[in-house]
Amino acid sequence: MKNDTHVYQKYEQERIKRQRADGNEQYQRIEGEFSDFNNAPWIKQPVQRDAKNIHVQTLIVGGGLGGVLVAINLVKKGLRDFIILENGADFGGVWYWNRYPGCSCDIESYIYLPLLEETGYVPTEKYITANEISNYIRNLCEKYGLYDHVYFQNSLTESLWNEEQGFWMSHSSMGDNISSKYVILSTGFLSVPKLPGIPGIEKFKGKSFHTSRWDYDYTGGSPEGNLQLLKDKTVALIGTGASAVQCAPWLARDAKQLLVFQRTPVAVGSRRNWNTDRHWFLKQKAGWQQERIQNFNRLMEGNFESVNLVNDEWTDLTAFVDRENKNISEAWELADLRKMEQIRERIDAVVSDEAVAQKLKPWYKWFCKRPCFHESYLNIFNQENVRLIDTSGKGVSQITDSEVIAAGERFPVDCIVYATGFEVGTAYESRCKLTMTGRNGMSLSDKWGDSYSSLHGVMTRDFPNLLIMNVNHSGLAVNFAWMITEQAKHVTYIIDECEKKKVLAVEPYEEAERLWGNEIVKQSEKQSNYHKNCTPSYFNSEGQMNDNSIRKGYYGGGAIQFVSILERWRERGGFDGLELHY
Repeated sequence: MKNDTHVYQKYEQERIKRQRADGNEQYQRIEGEFSDFNNAPWIKQPVQRDAKNIHVQTLIVGGGLGGVLVAINLVKKGLRDFIILENGADFGGVWYWNRYPGCSCDIESYIYLPLLEETGYVPTEKYITANEISNYIRNLCEKYGLYDHVYFQNSLTESLWNEEQGFWMSHSSMGDNISSKYVILSTGFLSVPKLPGIPGIEKFKGKSFHTSRWDYDYTGGSPEGNLQLLKDKTVALIGTGASAVQCAPWLARDAKQLLVFQRTPVAVGSRRNWNTDRHWFLKQKAGWQQERIQNFNRLMEGNFESVNLVNDEWTDLTAFVDRENKNISEAWELADLRKMEQIRERIDAVVSDEAVAQKLKPWYKWFCKRPCFHESYLNIFNQENVRLIDTSGKGVSQITDSEVIAAGERFPVDCIVYATGFEVGTAYESRCKLTMTGRNGMSLSDKWGDSYSSLHGVMTRDFPNLLIMNVNHSGLAVNFAWMITEQAKHVTYIIDECEKKKVLAVEPYEEAERLWGNEIVKQSEKQSNYHKNCTPSYFNSEGQMNDNSIRKGYYGGGAIQFVSILERWRERGGFDGLELHY
């Protein structure tokens, strides 16, 4: 790898440009004077009703894919005494809120959508739109009767464990008082939009919004495009992640001028989408979806497979691996180099202006940031009405009442679209705007502080019967829907077995939490070594990885191994590490 020394030097130079001392603190939370950015454009008729007193066995917080799958599993086990609180006006979670033009899933639909064999649904394409995904989720909810269990436009604000009664006493944003034996928190991994901490955001007098709260009243059109009201507008797009890559071509098509403000170039591969062949799809043998999912998972974790069933840009990295190289680590390192070289060569092939092409090139490893896949994003930089504003890692400097200031220039704009992602790595209760108070008046924030303690990421000591579906201490998979499916399976198992055993309350032993925390740190070494040399992103706490961020991170031994740990734990049937109160 001596000949690649200059590439690693470039990687380091670009990383240093973007390194900031403030880490996650560089972002502006959407609250206070910024609360309007969180307005719900899809809620046209707010629910108005009297507060209720409700008693149920299980309270599920969140009506996204995680909450829906838990509810379906409860229904299948006959545990129908539950309610769901969802702050949107329908099910869907991230796919309910994100309706920006071009929004779609970057994971193949045949492995992303759960329960395809059970429902018989045939996705229209290999990569489907957000609208199709949200429709599918709603159909699942209809099929399993979940609409009879949900309270929309309602969220959990606080819960208090009542030790004497063995119940959680919860309050909702609509004033409901809810007592439940179990609380399941499925609030979502990417659910709270964030803004960059740019001075002057609040001073801008034009139109501005976050991609997850797209304002079609201002732009015109729909998620299918036709943003006709932008034909006389100059639009600033701040951010170059997945949302920006997907919506930028639609903005470029209809806006008078589009200015793309880039801090870090994004790796954009080919999507290779196609319409589903119904004949091929319907002739698949029983068990095909799980086989396809596991084939994808194994390839993503660096295992060699005789066949690549999904055959997409995610798994394309394996094609660059020299299988004759006995040094497996070196073989994958070289494959990573070649893959990123291919990404940069694609930019040269598509973007006609050499100077612009150079600025669009990502100089970091393949998984330092989540890669994107799109056929049109790079092409927009050949359009006369599109200009790339590269800030050389510094980001936008300031926003005035009518301008965006960056790279030493002032840019008058009519509209600012913030494609700046979601909160990751921030304090759980603060991010979810709820307070969980367990035994002895201790909140989750009190217990966890800047770290995290749990058994398998699902339960934490002194918070009996609280089950959490989260990334911390859990497996992290590219196909997050699969991991959510496995978490839902595990959470439902715990509740079902507790009911069968007549258990009143369940929580981890302190020693079990300590051992799992040690395992998280032990297994983090490989991933942390990879990410600590990466350009700042949510994968490495915006370049501020430390002992606390590692200790509260995800399980680094791989998603497959993590799921195997959960499966073996359930197979043993002894509730290892959990204290049962009768």
